Amino acid sequence: MKAANPEDVERAMRNLGTVLRGDTGSLLRISDTLSNPRYVGAREFIRAILSGLDPEARAIYQKVVASAAEERFRAASGEGDPAVLETVAASYPYTPVAARALNKAANLYLDRGEFAQAASALQLLLREYRGLDGISDALAAAKLALALTRDGQIVEARAVAERLSKDFGKEPLSIGGRGTSGAEFAQQVAARLDKGSVSSQGEAAGGVTYAGTLRRTG
Repeated sequence: MKAANPEDVERAMRNLGTVLRGDTGSLLRISDTLSNPRYVGAREFIRAILSGLDPEARAIYQKVVASAAEERFRAASGEGDPAVLETVAASYPYTPVAARALNKAANLYLDRGEFAQAASALQLLLREYRGLDGISDALAAAKLALALTRDGQIVEARAVAERLSKDFGKEPLSIGGRGTSGAEFAQQVAARLDKGSVSSQGEAAGGVTYAGTLRRTG
């Protein structure tokens, strides 16, 4: 998406941001055919537009929403509710705040033993925000391998562990306060999977916490 007038681009980006933060259930008609009208969710439609922006237009979009996004992120972080953080990420896609919100939501889900939800947040983080400053792809991949293992998704966990070892084998990591490397952590995950030692859904992740939260075990 390119425009000759920067003011027009900024105005368009503001409008897109407004739609994203609005009614999540609203629909847009994308076909004028009376016999077979087609509709799509407004948020999904806007996300598709944002995903195709050129770097200049995306930078303008990120600048336009930065202040509001940061404010929403701080408020959501104070609540400590991962679902609220995921809402923030959905309201400001393709921004650094969205990546931070997803990462924090995943950490909270891990602390609560909600491993399927943690895996979902981490998969989105790695798919749409890979390489973003402030987010460690290696650490996100390691946490994803852990979440999938604890959720009993053995095939998926093994595949992520293999990619972790291949792509980030020498990367230093701190998992729950414990120092390791990508390769070492991948080996630990593989050994756990080989032994069939995986946790059932809802089981807390031992004594390790990822978001500095208290975890109830009873």
